[in-house]
Amino acid sequence: MLWSGDSCLMVFNRFHQAWELPGGMIDPGESAREAAVRELAEESGQRADSLELAGVAKIRVAPDDRLEYLAIYRGRLASPQPFTPNDEMSDAVWWNPTEPLTDLFPIDAALATFCP
Repeated sequence: MLWSGDSCLMVFNRFHQAWELPGGMIDPGESAREAAVRELAEESGQRADSLELAGVAKIRVAPDDRLEYLAIYRGRLASPQPFTPNDEMSDAVWWNPTEPLTDLFPIDAALATFCP
């Protein structure tokens, strides 16, 4: 989760047609933190001033009910950079969790409320 002021960065996933927190899979030989830094840059073009481990979540993923563990990192950004659409993400928004945002994955909405 990347914060600037009281807003959290959300990206719009072209394939899922939904807003979500930047993130993704850990590549072989990569640490969870390295993956968080890489995914943030790939999906949003942002580079966090700092990232710290905020926690670990255990979730079940539909439709096959598979169990996944999420390493959740949070960071702050003093000067957000303009977003450039890419193959995976078509838009980005700085979202205040107290405001409505349509087409937002429930897990991402819940995670974003834990730590500004």
